[in-house]
Amino acid sequence: MITQSPTFIEVFIEGKRSRHRTFLAPKTGFLRCLAESNCNYIVLPMTINYEDLPDQTSLLNEANGNRGGEMSLSALMNWSIQAFSGRINVGRIFISVSNAINGLNMNSKDPQYLGCCIQNHQQRRIVVSEFHVRAASLAINVPPKLISDALSSIGCCHWPEWRDKGQFNQMPTDLAVQWSVMLHFGHALAPYLPKSYSRWASWLSPSNLVFGTKVQSNEIVDSIVSKIVLYFDAAEKAANDVITMLKEKGFSKPNENHVMQQLPNDGKVPLFLMNVAVKILLHGTKCTTPTKNTMRVTEHEKKVSCVEPLFHLDARRLREQKFQVEPIESFGAWGYSDSYFVLNFRRDGTKFVSMKGMRYSISGKEIPGLVNFIEQELQVDITPNSITLPPVPELNGVPDSDLTPEEFSQIACTINNDRNRISNNIVDRARHGTGHTQHDMFNLRSGSIKIRLPDVVVWPKNEEELSSIISIATQRNWCVIPFGGGTNVTHANHCPEKVTDTRRMISVDMKLMNQILWVNEEDGLAHVEAGITGLHLIEQMNKRGFTIGHEPDSYEFSTLGGWIATKASGMKQNKYGNIEDIVKEVRVVGAKFNLAQEHKLNKVSFGRVSTGVDLKSLMLGSEGCLGIIASAVIKIWPIAETKQFESVLLPNFDAGIKFIKELSKMRSMKPASARLLDNDQFRLGQALKEAPSKLESLRQVASKSLGDYFGNFNGKSVVCATITFEGSCSEVK
Repeated sequence: MITQSPTFIEVFIEGKRSRHRTFLAPKTGFLRCLAESNCNYIVLPMTINYEDLPDQTSLLNEANGNRGGEMSLSALMNWSIQAFSGRINVGRIFISVSNAINGLNMNSKDPQYLGCCIQNHQQRRIVVSEFHVRAASLAINVPPKLISDALSSIGCCHWPEWRDKGQFNQMPTDLAVQWSVMLHFGHALAPYLPKSYSRWASWLSPSNLVFGTKVQSNEIVDSIVSKIVLYFDAAEKAANDVITMLKEKGFSKPNENHVMQQLPNDGKVPLFLMNVAVKILLHGTKCTTPTKNTMRVTEHEKKVSCVEPLFHLDARRLREQKFQVEPIESFGAWGYSDSYFVLNFRRDGTKFVSMKGMRYSISGKEIPGLVNFIEQELQVDITPNSITLPPVPELNGVPDSDLTPEEFSQIACTINNDRNRISNNIVDRARHGTGHTQHDMFNLRSGSIKIRLPDVVVWPKNEEELSSIISIATQRNWCVIPFGGGTNVTHANHCPEKVTDTRRMISVDMKLMNQILWVNEEDGLAHVEAGITGLHLIEQMNKRGFTIGHEPDSYEFSTLGGWIATKASGMKQNKYGNIEDIVKEVRVVGAKFNLAQEHKLNKVSFGRVSTGVDLKSLMLGSEGCLGIIASAVIKIWPIAETKQFESVLLPNFDAGIKFIKELSKMRSMKPASARLLDNDQFRLGQALKEAPSKLESLRQVASKSLGDYFGNFNGKSVVCATITFEGSCSEVK
């Protein structure tokens, strides 16, 4: 029952008007309060009908994704004066009121349901004028009478007759404006769209998802709808073409702003329709209802496999391999194929990048400073349409393998005829014949490989298979080149040219020999196969509560065998030593026999001995010349109780060198790791940071100002020393 003294409240339910005249999903903030108040209420839905709008072009400009003009009090006053003086044609307006909605009779107290109910009543009071009909006629190229008859057949209300009819009816010439005028009654046609256009129907009328009823179509309505969906199809095709183009260029998941930047603006299809198509293809229209979910999976959402980033030739070719022991590595670039930078644009045109994948702390975050840093340092302009090194479909000009089918089969016999672990594929050969030098990566990206490549690549699983491979290579006088992570920057994997060495070249990839054979926690020892990557070894030891203390920059891809063969050094050598301090024993497979120095007791190491030849010392830095390292016993340590990271800014590189020298003189206080970043590295590190908060931005500005004033710190000369302390709490403190 309504109170004797009711309160009248005027509320604009939609919150903001659609820029292209379609209905928006109702806002529910006020309605939620109303539904939860448990009071009696009556809602009187009102509809304001417009014909032409003087600012329709600027509204469409905003609908196309551009920024609207800045609103100021002076501009608003100026516009109001011109409007009241008749110098701005605001067109005709018709206000209509529907039947009241009694809150007591509502079947649901859900505010979304109530909002859709109000919108449904408003739509019933939309009136269509001759201006709307004629604009629609121009938009879809059909006679005005056909549109008028179609609207009459589905019960649309017509604008009341006006004695000065046509006074404001100067028809728009722009297709986008014509479409926006037609969308004044677009909601009425939404129920008549074919089922395959359900997302377009929900865009035209969000409340249709709740109150949509089965409608009886007719030939006249079908002829109008068939013209409209042609534009929907054209918009989806244009959007799909851009999405496909961006994916082919390496953007696995283009966002809306990126796609909209590349949409064609030739006037054949309104740009705002293409923007809607982008949302439909990427996400689906956002229209949540309380009764049912009409979202269906789009073609783009069905595609599970991502298109790989620019230059990553391995994405297609490496899928031919039947096994992968590690996540796929990028081909011709450092890193994993699922982690790469994507260029994006904001609406104001500024550029930023984000990193795909989930491996690193910056993954999935906006990095606003990197593009500007690269453009300034390299004096280049980074654009998505300008590709320096386009993807190469094939590695042309590379000679075929010299290995005969009989020789190929002989090698396959050493690995139990497992053809998944032997390959003369050109991509496998190219990767195993190169490293990570700039020269090698450029050749792989550009497809201009001029060096000799291995004739075959083979993946042994254990020491027995490795011995068999080397045995047959010795018998046939073939050259065997061990391959770990391929991260070398010294051309160590390059095969000698045929004028120097005419033998067959066999690349032995050790990555399948990646097992931890035993762990002696009491003595802090572990026996590990040489093909294990640093990342895998660190993860496995951490699970057991230990650390290996060796973390070179390449640890994600480099292997234990590679560390020993190259006599590697890690960042924490101050505390744990270099690889020669960590390795206790090695097992080596040679051309004539296997070599090992083993203690007769199980899970025990000789350690340092004073008699005989030290096999470990022979193999450290041997680069594969004396045999292939099959496994090694290494020292392990319990994980440190605590770690602390510090950084020190210094005004220039000379000051940084002096600081590091003084730091090296410390004894018990010496940090586990100390690293000096020159100015270029420091500024690159700053450019790789995510966007700071406002408070952090103020802190950075204040710190920079104080540093410039008191410390003679200059942005072009400042360097940074990064320091890591780890150990017990008392040691670190």
